[in-house]
Parts: sequence; structure tokens; C-alpha cells
Amino acid sequence: MGNASVVKEPKAPAARELQLEVTNVTGTRSYRADVDASLPADVVCRAMSQHLDLPRNVPWALRKTESAEFLDAEKAIGEQVESGEQVTLTPRAHLG
Repeated sequence: MGNASVVKEPKAPAARELQLEVTNVTGTRSYRADVDASLPADVVCRAMSQHLDLPRNVPWALRKTESAEFLDAEKAIGEQVESGEQVTLTPRAHLG
């Protein structure tokens, strides 16, 4: 009888999750979300705007509620906020 060896593929590390409190700009709606920290902020923003049933014809941006700093849409959300932070969905206005 031969020895059969089993080669196991290495498992990918589990995605790091962030827990965020997401509110609309007026503070009338909020949602606690667990999000994959590696997702671009824009992807999270679109998902959260849909979840809060905000108008789909409005471009939305995420900003840190405490500092009012806008998140870079293309960077991973986990590079910009910490788990437990509150973020606000704000209409993106391009002036001038």
C-alpha cells in the first residue's frame, strides 16, 4: 500500500472587517454595517446609499462624521477609517 499524501492549498487570510455606523447627511437614517476593509470607499458608499434608500441619481461621497474629512473614493476604506467610526453619506457637489 502506497502512502498518499494530501497537499492542502494554503487558505487566503480572512478579510478584515470594519464595523461602521453610516448615516445620511440629515442624520435621519442610519445603518450599522460590517464591511470588508479592502473594498474601495466608493463601493462601500454605493452599497450604503442603496441600503439607506437614498436617491440613485445623486452621486454620494463618504466623509468621517467627527472630522468632516471626505474619504478618497479609490482607496480601500480600511486605510481611511477605523472600525467603530461613524461616516456620513453626503451628496457630492462639484462647484465651479
